[in-house]
Amino acid sequence: QYFGEEKDGESLQTDWAKAQPSDKETKQGVEWLLETGFDDDKKADIVAVTLAELMKRRLVPWDTLKECFSASLSGLPELKMDAPHCDVMVHCLVARLLMLENFNQVVLKPMQTFVSHNENRDLGWSLLLGIIKKLKTEKANDIVKKALSISEFASCAATARNTTVSDAKKLLESA
Repeated sequence: QYFGEEKDGESLQTDWAKAQPSDKETKQGVEWLLETGFDDDKKADIVAVTLAELMKRRLVPWDTLKECFSASLSGLPELKMDAPHCDVMVHCLVARLLMLENFNQVVLKPMQTFVSHNENRDLGWSLLLGIIKKLKTEKANDIVKKALSISEFASCAATARNTTVSDAKKLLESA
């Protein structure tokens, strides 16, 4: 909560170190943050900023975030019925993570798994478009180029759109 208001990464790191969370507690904290962002689209960006700060400061392992994100993503089609704007969390989270210098592609693996199911392709494409649009809103056009150059991201797009990587990239660039 405090980080969300002040955006003080140093304090977040200090407080995290004081708490000395176990691996299980770290995972639970990430799950709670994701749940908050998915449940309330107005909190999605600050939750994404908080998670990105935790990742930037290496306070949470990338594999932990990947595992939690995967669980959240797998329930997205059902959640969307109750919370139609829950996809905003995916847009914000992946965009904020892509902006990190220490971005780890492992977090994109749940997206690839998600779009590999035919019934999720349209929603998956919509998520990828939303990520690109979020980056453009943040004036992060260099990060758009970075995203499109990441093979895992481009492959997700091609799978979701059922087209070639080259065509998927062109479609995302024009979003």
